[in-house]
Amino acid sequence: MPPDPSVMESKLALLKTRFAERTAPQLDAMVLEVQQWQQAGGRCGDIAALYQLLHRLAGSSGTFGFVELGQKARSLEHRLTSLLECPDLSAAHI
Repeated sequence: MPPDPSVMESKLALLKTRFAERTAPQLDAMVLEVQQWQQAGGRCGDIAALYQLLHRLAGSSGTFGFVELGQKARSLEHRLTSLLECPDLSAAHI
């Protein structure tokens, strides 16, 4: 027998709520990461943790209906890629 659609919808709604609850502290962590990076002089490669958070956020946001959040996270992720690789960028270039 196929699964009951209302049960599936209920489970998906619960996952969406949990995602939203976890995402708020992650966004706070991202802001803190950027602030610390800027205070440390904004050296390339020092923002790997932020990049990883953005990558996960970009990948999972759409699944839970947060399409715009996912698009913005992906955009920021792409911008950080160059900062992870290049030796001559600083905090002023974000």
